[in-house]
Amino acid sequence: YGPGWSDVMTYCSNQWISDYTYKAIKNAIQDEFSGQGAASQTAGLPAQDSYLVAGSIRNGQVTLDPIFLYPDVSDPGDTIPGDYDIVLRSQNGAELARKAFTPTLVASGADRNNGVFTPAIRTLIFEEWMPEEAGTREISIEGPGGILASIQASNNAPTVNVTAPNGPGVISNAGTRVEWTANDVNGDDIWFNVEFSPDNGVNWTVLAWEIYDEFLEVDRSSLQSTSGANGLFRVWVSDGFHTSVDQSDAPFTVATRAPSLNVISPLDDQYVSANQTLNLQAEAYSDLVGVMDGDQPRWVSNVDGLLGTGDQVSVTGLTPGTHAIIIVANDGTRTSSAVRTVHVTEFPSQLPQLELGLAASPAQ
Repeated sequence: YGPGWSDVMTYCSNQWISDYTYKAIKNAIQDEFSGQGAASQTAGLPAQDSYLVAGSIRNGQVTLDPIFLYPDVSDPGDTIPGDYDIVLRSQNGAELARKAFTPTLVASGADRNNGVFTPAIRTLIFEEWMPEEAGTREISIEGPGGILASIQASNNAPTVNVTAPNGPGVISNAGTRVEWTANDVNGDDIWFNVEFSPDNGVNWTVLAWEIYDEFLEVDRSSLQSTSGANGLFRVWVSDGFHTSVDQSDAPFTVATRAPSLNVISPLDDQYVSANQTLNLQAEAYSDLVGVMDGDQPRWVSNVDGLLGTGDQVSVTGLTPGTHAIIIVANDGTRTSSAVRTVHVTEFPSQLPQLELGLAASPAQ
């Protein structure tokens, strides 16, 4: 996309958020909450089992998210030391490790609604990787004034067992339901993170995090097509401190699907004069190649032939008459298409006249 492209809350031909930006935001969130994603950002550093410690601070009170322990994570190393610390302690309270960090300020603006004034809310949020230390039984957040929050390890870790999909098979365009069973003998609350791998466990994408149910309905659009039987689901469970994980017993296939195609312009049955410019715009996305632009999609008129390629095309001088504009998106494996009817007049005076005025009727 060029510098003139508008992505968010726009008007005219570029409406609201673009497919490209939506996918980029989605991928960034998934990478941020994925242990594998964090490890890949710091290639070259020693891999180490690490706690993902996250939460928020408001008015000096800390709310901790469930802590997950991921294996073989490289510490990103971009933490800014500050007034807050993550501290690991042993069973007898001895300090094992400490890491200083600076939380991020998130502030909502003040508001006045129906004469009621709501002051701005200032919240500090944090998400840090903390390398595990043998014998850790307590994780604390310290700040100005001492210990702000802490969590102690229970005697037993929770268990989880993925039950479906759990072996060879094919996931079609209808999506699937991931199911698992879990148990915590201590009776603690437990939370789940669910991930998907399209390449037999080499890379993982987060589908959901910190959920309570022992199932997840997964839409097909959230899954990348696989090359053969290479798909896996993985479920992490945390009791707030301890972490366990299980994955599908055998890989499965996610069937390829046709690209999504959203035609923005022209509208069906649109009129244009031959000497006017007709803007053609469509959004095409393939889970194999991502956002499709450049030579895709292709715009073809049944009267004038190929009009151009790409997500945005402008054409002038169409032959007068009725055109079937065919839009085709092909990702090398599957094809999607759409048709829009465009009526081209020889002169602007032949265009249909708009009816002006307001239609109103008495209230019922």
